[in-house]
Amino acid sequence: MALSRDDNPYMPGFGIVPPALAGREPEFADLEAALRRVRRGIYEQPRLLSGDRGMGKTAVLAELVVEARANGVWAVDVEATRTGDALVPLLRDLRRVLVDHDRDRRIGEYVDRALAVLAAFGIKHGTFELAVEVEPAAGRGGSGDLATDLGDVLEAVGETAAQAQTAVLLTVDEIHAMPAGQMGPLFAALQRSARHEREPGSHLPVLTVVAGLPHSLGVLRAASSTYAERLRRHDLDLLGDGPVVEALTVPAEERGVRFTPEALGTLVAAIGGYPYFVQLMGYEAWNAAADRGARSVIRDDAAAAGVAAGRRAAAGIYSSRLAEVPDAERRYLDAVADLEPAARRSTQVAERLGGTAEQWGWARRRLIERGLLRPDGYGRVAFALPGLEGFLRDRPRD
Repeated sequence: MALSRDDNPYMPGFGIVPPALAGREPEFADLEAALRRVRRGIYEQPRLLSGDRGMGKTAVLAELVVEARANGVWAVDVEATRTGDALVPLLRDLRRVLVDHDRDRRIGEYVDRALAVLAAFGIKHGTFELAVEVEPAAGRGGSGDLATDLGDVLEAVGETAAQAQTAVLLTVDEIHAMPAGQMGPLFAALQRSARHEREPGSHLPVLTVVAGLPHSLGVLRAASSTYAERLRRHDLDLLGDGPVVEALTVPAEERGVRFTPEALGTLVAAIGGYPYFVQLMGYEAWNAAADRGARSVIRDDAAAAGVAAGRRAAAGIYSSRLAEVPDAERRYLDAVADLEPAARRSTQVAERLGGTAEQWGWARRRLIERGLLRPDGYGRVAFALPGLEGFLRDRPRD
């Protein structure tokens, strides 16, 4: 049977869990072990997954949440934004988890107590949906201090999970985008719940995992230096050739399809270890092979066509990301692209633009916030989106 586009196993898209999460096994194993340990009442550090766009942070988080729920863990996952309030969906989902277990006779009393604390929080902080059909608790959740009240909620939910012999997993994606007014109180509450012992040596079964761009740790330090110090950090970088080959071949082999060595070599060289490109170019190579009537083998001509199509698609992504960037910031990006990586210091970039590092510091900060640049050691920057540098160099400039 010939290859069909309908059977294409690759799934290009930011935040999508790929069919083979290759190369991230050590990080995932650490997260799984941490979750098992907190379920036993053993304290575990919160985790930070750090990396550029398309490195698989969101995919690892999503897979962890799926596995946690499959094992009965109460998992709540939210995404931070600069303009929204991530605390509301977090609390709403905690309430949903509690309501889902309110008929469990083993923990009914604890569920009611936790819902009452959430209700008190909702009334005091204007999130009234948390207080529907529930009498608010007296003395917990409604002090008016956001950090204190969040701590009350987390402790109540953690106690309930402990009684149910399970754990609570809290994941926050795009943590660098969370406003400081939310981040500070949330981290203070998480620190408090981490210190809470139900009995000597037995901690609340709560694990927090956050993910963000490489500058996230600096953002976290600014919001809560003590919480940032407690984080166990995993830096997700480019994949080696072995994991790239695995991520390409495993999904194909599950459908009875293989790549020729030449095709794999072409794809691996073009992918350059970038996880997003694995899916994008694998997807395009499969479709190119299908269009050529291939049956069970993807050959080098299809791989080369897939690379070309993948690069065109990537160029569209870069153009879309740059469309919202003001001219002055685009000039800064162009200046960075014109320099060799070792020379990309703020002073040298500013010199190319006819100014000082202080005068152009605002542009550097905004581009880091946009996820287009990242700090690369003291006073240096690097591109945070693989392939963007080449795109900037090749495109016509005004």
